[in-house]
Amino acid sequence: MLEKALRTRPAGPYTLQAAIAAVHAEAPGPAATDWARIVGLYDLLLRCSPSPVVELNRAVAIAMRDTHPQA
Repeated sequence: MLEKALRTRPAGPYTLQAAIAAVHAEAPGPAATDWARIVGLYDLLLRCSPSPVVELNRAVAIAMRDTHPQA
């Protein structure tokens, strides 16, 4: 259902937040999390619902992506 919602353009902030939560939930731990995908979702969220919290969370996701690159 989430994938279908993401294909709807434009995806709203709640859909993007749900997608971020789903990526986290699918991973067994931080090292296995698809941080690049999370950064991309935060990029979209920042465009449709900018806030300091979204910017901070995006910065953390970038740091995690650079610390735990996918193999």
